[in-house]
Amino acid sequence: MQLYQTNFLTINLHENFIELIWTKESERAKAEDFKVWNNAIADMVEKHSPTCMLANCLNYFFTITPELQEWSVENVFNRFEKAGLKRLAMLMSTAFISQLSIEQFVEEANTSLITRYYDNESLAKDWLLK
Repeated sequence: MQLYQTNFLTINLHENFIELIWTKESERAKAEDFKVWNNAIADMVEKHSPTCMLANCLNYFFTITPELQEWSVENVFNRFEKAGLKRLAMLMSTAFISQLSIEQFVEEANTSLITRYYDNESLAKDWLLK
C-alpha cells in the first residue's frame, strides 16, 4: 500500500516491512526537501511500527551534508529507535558520491538499527524477512 509520494520519494507499506524508493529527481532536491521527506519517513514508521525497512537508493542522487547528517541523528533516527525499527536493508546506488553520502549518513546515526547494504533486492528482502 502506498503511504506517501513526492517527486523524490515513494513510501510503501508491505505486510512485513516499509519500503522507501527514491527517484532520480532526488538529484535536484534541496536541504529542506531532505528534511521534509525524512520527517515523512519517521512519521510513517511511528504510525505503522514496522520492524524492518528496505531503502531502495538505486536512484538516490542527493548528497547529504554533515549538517543534514547531524539533523537526521537528532530528528529521524531517534524516532526510528523509539518506534521499534530494528533492521534496515539498503539497495545502493552505483554513483560513488551518493553511496558514500548514504553510508556516512547511516554511520553517523550510531543507533542500534542493524543496517546491511545490498545491490540485489531479493537478497535484501530475504535478510529483512528472516
